[in-house]
Amino acid sequence: MDASIIAGLSHSLGKFVAANKVVSVAIVVSAAIIVLVARSVASFASAENSKNSHSTSAIKAATIVAAVPAPVRVDPMLEACTTHVAKVTAKAKALLAKGDAGASFGVLHECYKYLKAPNDIALYQSATVAATKKTKLANEKAERQAKAQKKSEGVSIGMSQQDALDSSWGRPTKVNRTTTGKTVSEQWVYEGSGYLYFTDGVLTAYQN
Repeated sequence: MDASIIAGLSHSLGKFVAANKVVSVAIVVSAAIIVLVARSVASFASAENSKNSHSTSAIKAATIVAAVPAPVRVDPMLEACTTHVAKVTAKAKALLAKGDAGASFGVLHECYKYLKAPNDIALYQSATVAATKKTKLANEKAERQAKAQKKSEGVSIGMSQQDALDSSWGRPTKVNRTTTGKTVSEQWVYEGSGYLYFTDGVLTAYQN
């Protein structure tokens, strides 16, 4: 209710009481109720307007956040492997020609999923085969060198039976085996050289 209307009612009521010299309790109570109801209505309307204002602001904020697009992740190798694919394959060919199959494979492997031309795919396959072969040969050479090194060395306490076979002692002439409970003891006999003693496959003593 408008404040001016409340003021008008209050003024009229005052004049009425002054003219009649009678104060009616019922009139006073009614006037008070009117004032309280008017204030409650005004307060409720203000609260609703504030609530609607906050809801509208929240909706606008959510709309703005939703409208911001998520960042697009770009593969850093995409440009190098597509735009400059000719440079990549040329570098791989040069490395392969020099005999560096591993490096050639590494260059092409980074771009493997982007290779489309049949020649580029064939180059990658060739580099893969060459790199695999070179790695295998290197491993075999390292293994031979390790065996040769062991063959030139003697035995030591704690080594396995296989290590003893790979050492300068080699394969024994005879093996005497004794089993006691869960323990297996072996004496390896080397004619004219000495003896090796193992307990559960581990060298525990030797005599030469």
